[in-house]
Amino acid sequence: HQLRGEVAYADLSFEPSPTVPTDVADQLGLFSKLVTKPCLMEFFSSQPTKNEIRSCVAKLFVYHGELLRKARRQQKRDPLANKRVAESALPHLWILTATASDAFLKSWRTQERRREWGEGIYFLGGPAQKTALVVLNRLPKTADTLWLRLLGRGETQKQAVAELNQQPAGPIRDYLLEL
Repeated sequence: HQLRGEVAYADLSFEPSPTVPTDVADQLGLFSKLVTKPCLMEFFSSQPTKNEIRSCVAKLFVYHGELLRKARRQQKRDPLANKRVAESALPHLWILTATASDAFLKSWRTQERRREWGEGIYFLGGPAQKTALVVLNRLPKTADTLWLRLLGRGETQKQAVAELNQQPAGPIRDYLLEL
C-alpha cells in the first residue's frame, strides 16, 4: 500500500550555529536551550487539536526519513565515508502552545522532566518520540522563560511584556516592544 501525502511545512526549522555568543544564549534563556540542537517548531495560539499534534509529529518523522535517505544516498556514492545519522542528530519537535488542559496533556501521556527542563514542558512518549509540548501559560514567571512567554496570549503575554518593559533598553528589547 503506497502512502501519499501532501507537501507540509513546519512553522520553523532550525539548525543551530556552532558559534553562538554566550551572552546571546544567556539573554534568550530557556528558548536558547530549545534550539541548541536541530529542531522543528510549531506554534499554536490556543490548545491544538489531537489531529494537529499528529500532523506535527508526522512532519517530524517525514523530516527524519528525508535525513536518513539523504545519508544513505551519500553512503552509496562514497562507501568509505561514514554518513550515518546519529540518533542525537535527528531533530526534536517543540510544539509551543499558549495553553493546554490537564486532560489534554494526560491524553498524550506526557511527562515533565522538571529537573532538566523545569515546569511547563511536557514530553510525549519516550525519548525516541523526540517531541514536547511547551505550554506557555504553565512556564514559571522567570527571566529564563521571558522570550517564550512573549509568544503566549492574554495574561501570560501581558505579564511578559510588562517584564520586558522593565529590561534595559537594547536593540532586541526595543524591536520586540515595537512589535
